[in-house]
Amino acid sequence: MQYFDHSTTAASDDKVLTLRMDCGGAAVDAYWAILEQIYNDESGCSAGAKRALSHRLCTSVEQLEKWISAMLEIGLLERDEENPENITSKRAMENITRYQEKCETARQNALNRTRKSGRKAGAKRALKSTSTTEKTPADNKTKQNKGIEQHKVAQIPIASDGAESACTAPPPQRQCPVCDCPMDAVVSESGAVTYSCNLCGHGEVAYG
Repeated sequence: MQYFDHSTTAASDDKVLTLRMDCGGAAVDAYWAILEQIYNDESGCSAGAKRALSHRLCTSVEQLEKWISAMLEIGLLERDEENPENITSKRAMENITRYQEKCETARQNALNRTRKSGRKAGAKRALKSTSTTEKTPADNKTKQNKGIEQHKVAQIPIASDGAESACTAPPPQRQCPVCDCPMDAVVSESGAVTYSCNLCGHGEVAYG
């Protein structure tokens, strides 16, 4: 933790005042330095941390240990139950636990938002991919017209050996006056051309 709550009336707290009267103002400075260390490490103050603190406070390790003993006796600090060599604060550890729970909740919420965003993005990609593969009415009409033209060419009869050259030439193409689609053409032996529309059924006959 980078910050922790500090009461504006801490200087007048009974336990802090007792420490000041018994050990002096330097001991109170040491108390707040120990609390800062506990909050920063989010754990109890170890023996190694005590040596570093004594250097920062410009005092000896022995003097710091005397102050810590007074803090333990007054009730400002407690020994860690799991590791008695470490010094901790019950109130500080409760605050640290609440802080860690809030951090974990925020982390889980961030992960959930990321997962939801990923699912939405995947759904959009799938929808886009599906829409590009769907046939449009224009594509259907084009394919339909191509199929009609192929069918029309297949129905043109092959002229017999005795037929006139006029019968072997393909008849002119016509568009259906009803639906505007290409019409099939069949040439009879007499030279008449029968046009029929496979789409709407319209038919007509033309004579050469």
